[in-house]
Amino acid sequence: MTTPIKAHQRGIKTTRNQFEAYLNELRVNKPFRENKFEGSDPDILRRTWDQLAAKLNALGGPCKDVSGWKRVFTDWKSQARGKARKLKLVQAQTGNVGVPPKPLTDLEEQLLDLTGRELNKDDDDIGEGDIVMEYNDVEASQASTSQKKIRPPKRKTSLLGCLENLANQSSIDDNNKMVEELNKIANELKQKRKIQSKQLQIELLKLKLKYPTHDFIFDSSESE
Repeated sequence: MTTPIKAHQRGIKTTRNQFEAYLNELRVNKPFRENKFEGSDPDILRRTWDQLAAKLNALGGPCKDVSGWKRVFTDWKSQARGKARKLKLVQAQTGNVGVPPKPLTDLEEQLLDLTGRELNKDDDDIGEGDIVMEYNDVEASQASTSQKKIRPPKRKTSLLGCLENLANQSSIDDNNKMVEELNKIANELKQKRKIQSKQLQIELLKLKLKYPTHDFIFDSSESE
């Protein structure tokens, strides 16, 4: 007897408990694992799948009929074998191979130990993104967090900031860049002194206009 499937359940992710129940059936039921049922009862395979589907549907995840569960586990095996093949190819390569593929999960390792790691003719049609498994959500979140780039602190461009940048450098490999920073500081100081000198000259002119009978001495050496 098949289980009716409600439309809203089709998007629910298969849970870890459901994958573990399937693995346990493979582990304890050798004829089911090898798909070789001997004897006079031709319906034993159908009844085994009916019983497994009922068990899976009672575990709190999505509810599927027998054909739906067959598709889930067929795709899962194909995906796991594809990942195992990619990992094997990467391990055989030398030098820079780019970003390594994701390792197999513990459930995928158990699945391949039970069903074999050799690819079937239809396995290449299943991509790694075709199966969404609930137990992978935490792993994906941890991987995403570990891969976040740490942004370097912004360099300060003010006069004080230039000095801080030089002081905070643990080593300076580019002497030209250090000279460039020092020249920038010197130019800013020079411009500041020129402005102060002009301001002093203006103030002196104001005093002379206000007190024409007085003599004012302006020491230009301090403003140069």
